[in-house]
Amino acid sequence: MLAALVVDLGGGEQAAQPGHGGGPLPTAQGPLYRGGPVDLADLIAAWHAADAVDGFHLTPVEPRRDLERLVNGTVALLQHRGLFRTFYPGATLREHLGLARPANRYAALAGDPT
Repeated sequence: MLAALVVDLGGGEQAAQPGHGGGPLPTAQGPLYRGGPVDLADLIAAWHAADAVDGFHLTPVEPRRDLERLVNGTVALLQHRGLFRTFYPGATLREHLGLARPANRYAALAGDPT
């Protein structure tokens, strides 16, 4: 299951703001996590360890501010813990997923005069 969170890392390293039931706050845009990158990494790790989710879609509240903290803070911690990959084996998504390249249907038509 994919979990979608709206992420507000505006306070930097502050502790996570308590939410509904101790988790993210429900909002019209979706569940809102407000806190620091370390606590977000802890939340993601806990949900992953509990098999509650197998992926995340994180939407920064303010991308210019939060994206750097998300990548250099949360993602770096998750990589260190072995929960986020550090490289992709292929140069393309198709190669990364191990999918064969499909035949070009237009190349077959190029030799056909009809």
